[in-house]
Amino acid sequence: MASARIRLDNPRIGSAPCTTAGCMGAVGVPVWMWVDGGLPTRTATASVQGVSVTVTARMDRVDWSMGDGHTVTCYTAGTPYTTALGWRESPDCGYIYQQTSREQPGGTYPLRASAHWTIVFTGDYRATMNRTTTSVVQVKIGEYQTVVVG
Repeated sequence: MASARIRLDNPRIGSAPCTTAGCMGAVGVPVWMWVDGGLPTRTATASVQGVSVTVTARMDRVDWSMGDGHTVTCYTAGTPYTTALGWRESPDCGYIYQQTSREQPGGTYPLRASAHWTIVFTGDYRATMNRTTTSVVQVKIGEYQTVVVG
């Protein structure tokens, strides 16, 4: 009953470049990834006929599948990007694409966030289990080219 009261949400992806139409990142420019709302912890307790169990679910990490064959593991929620930060790399959860997404289906990379939850049962019943929840967004990566006018 206690575990039924806990909702393990899919991660709410934040990324720069953004995932809205017309927004594009570039090869060699840092991508920032974060989970809106941080890495949450959820707790619930249930008691039936003198038996009490508390369930605690904690999002421990997020594995980011970048869509180009690479994966980044982040043990923090990541840092939300603001334009004031310029082109610097994320301090805790980032990536740099080496190729454009031009040849991919739809011209984008699927950016997949897989949140790993550890669920601990304590009280009259003890156990630990793991669950994963996932979200996907599309990221378009282009490239800058220099044009010499002479």
